[in-house]
Amino acid sequence: MSVSLLARQTGLGQPHVSNFLRQHRRLSLDALDLVLDALRMRVEDLFPRPREASAHKTDRLETVPVVPSYVAMHDAYIRASSLQWELKLARELLGTGETRCSNFRRSWDRYVAVQVNAEEARGMAPVVMPGAIVVLDRQYLVFDPIREGEVNLYAVRRMAQRRESRTREAQLSIRHGMALGDVAVLLGHAGSADAELIRLGEETILEELLVGRVVAVLQTTIERE
Repeated sequence: MSVSLLARQTGLGQPHVSNFLRQHRRLSLDALDLVLDALRMRVEDLFPRPREASAHKTDRLETVPVVPSYVAMHDAYIRASSLQWELKLARELLGTGETRCSNFRRSWDRYVAVQVNAEEARGMAPVVMPGAIVVLDRQYLVFDPIREGEVNLYAVRRMAQRRESRTREAQLSIRHGMALGDVAVLLGHAGSADAELIRLGEETILEELLVGRVVAVLQTTIERE
């Protein structure tokens, strides 16, 4: 979020906000509350989220946070207040560890998981059912197949019309993805007629389209609204 946008959303003066971010001055508690609200943060988010203990590393387990879809799409770092619960997964399940993204995205927390609802899983049965937990690698953001002859599965960011207004918002969807030249092809599972072609270029950048590659799908009977 830019300094000017943060100033507008908090009602604070832009120089005031800029000086605070540069650690040139302090904020009152009331002003700090305004900043935290604008950033969708809580006080506990100012402290580091506990990482996995060394014992987990020797057991070859990776701690993967389960978060809401909008957090997986937009937040570089997983805050304590965004955490729904955590999974302990074998590192072998997460793949080779190869990153395929820009330096900017390499700074993001890499692995996150999302429990998808019916709309997010639409057209993907039986591979991904409503209520399934999909584990995402947010640093593999290319269409190059992991296995020769197969098409990767991705979480993608699509713009959708909000029901209660005329505005559009980002919505997560699970899709098979591939590239034909400068065109991204997003497909439902076999037998689904749901397909989308998106021309990549200045208006649509691949790293803005792809949230992450799906590295694991954990089916569950509990569906999220």
